Amino acid sequence: GAWSKVLKDQTNLQQHTLAKLTKELLRRNLIKEVKSVAHRGRKVFMLSEIEPDKSVSGGTWYHDGEFAAAWISSLREMARSYLENNMSKVTTLQELHTYIQQQPGPSAPTEEDVQAIMRTLELDEIVYSVQSETG
Repeated sequence: GAWSKVLKDQTNLQQHTLAKLTKELLRRNLIKEVKSVAHRGRKVFMLSEIEPDKSVSGGTWYHDGEFAAAWISSLREMARSYLENNMSKVTTLQELHTYIQQQPGPSAPTEEDVQAIMRTLELDEIVYSVQSETG
């Protein structure tokens, strides 16, 4: 991605000219504006078809540059609810991940994300994990 100040400095364009150009490129869906979690006040532009790195976007736990606390709480609740409804059997991480992916939300968490959610529940002593013989 390119920070708007760097674009201005490297192109030697006036600020209003650069604003017009970026606005037109945004309108044509050639570029997109990405909110950086590291530098909240900066406008970062990148090609529309490119996904920003987690260091810029904040990864799964951030949406539009904001920490997704409500979504994380809902993921924790989905996991807890699924485990309560399936107490009669051993539940694998893969089963829980599949269930959570089928639920509506702002994005689909990876298996590693679900594992992180489960770790928070474990640290809060809401659930307990058991390592199986196969890992």
